[in-house]
Amino acid sequence: MGCAASLPAAGASAGDVGITWQAQNSADGAVSRCFEGPHGDEIANGVSAGCSTGEWVSCSDDKTVALADWKAGRIVQVWRGHSRSVNRVVALQSDATAHTSGQGIYLSASRDTTLKLWRRGEDDAVATLAGHELTVSAVAAATDGSRAISGSRDSSLRLWDLRTCQLASRCHVSRNVVTCLKW
Repeated sequence: MGCAASLPAAGASAGDVGITWQAQNSADGAVSRCFEGPHGDEIANGVSAGCSTGEWVSCSDDKTVALADWKAGRIVQVWRGHSRSVNRVVALQSDATAHTSGQGIYLSASRDTTLKLWRRGEDDAVATLAGHELTVSAVAAATDGSRAISGSRDSSLRLWDLRTCQLASRCHVSRNVVTCLKW
């Protein structure tokens, strides 16, 4: 099985494009499950493999972060809490920190200059990481889930200790906007 996003129809504008999740059989390519994505007509800005097999977490201009189980063809949870578009989201793959104990922890980066930690089954953010001066445009997490790094249009990188949800380090690179990160 695999998952594929649908392609926009010919002549569609950016506002017309949504996401349709499709589970396809790799042997014959037949679509076995299909469902409309959690962001309606909004484009997903980021998608990451979830903590559990068959789950994906996505974020969008609609200010939400959503967890979808594409194998079951359903939306598991939608989080609201950012005041502006959500640019990126990552799944934390470990239970190494106090804030991330157990599976189902996600970190989102937003145009509202914050990052938020979300826990599966909880409606509100576990923590809000603040400090960037402009849009947070990139985020990556350590494989053990203990740290994350964020990049912003304010030309800074910030290293976060996810055990304490505190800023561990900051660096500024003159005239460079950070748009992509990988741990």
